[in-house]
Amino acid sequence: MKKIHYSYDKKSLVEIIKLHNIDINLLYTRYNICKELVKYVDKYNLHYLYKENLQPKLTIIKKKQIIYVAKQVSAYCLSYKPDEIFDTNEIFIKHVEYILPYGDTPSVRKAIERVNFFHPELHFEPNISDHTKCIIKRQKIVKEHIKPKGLKIKTGKFVLSFD
Repeated sequence: MKKIHYSYDKKSLVEIIKLHNIDINLLYTRYNICKELVKYVDKYNLHYLYKENLQPKLTIIKKKQIIYVAKQVSAYCLSYKPDEIFDTNEIFIKHVEYILPYGDTPSVRKAIERVNFFHPELHFEPNISDHTKCIIKRQKIVKEHIKPKGLKIKTGKFVLSFD
């Protein structure tokens, strides 16, 4: 029987349980949560729990720094005068490579997406953990079902009165 990788702490396992609405008592210890969660791996496609958790643990200061660099990269892509943000293209590429490992952060994914769109000669792929990929995939499915299927026009008689 496979075990959940030790790199997942109780907090991340509780987030997964809440995300999938799995019926497991959250007051259990990490060990008991892992024992119970293994039963639901096939049902909810949680096979990524057997592999190492690739989400780097970030401090608040480090996360703020990464988001700041990601915003600079986005601004560079959208700017008419990119020389105001980064002096050379090499510095820009160095900053992009710095934020690549933190692809689980939404602002980093958006910045890399803008780099790939506005600079087609450069192509970067952010490192995104399996857990985040699963969440993004679910969000896309939900968006497709919510999106209206075209324009609806209602015709008929309408009476307007201005009294």
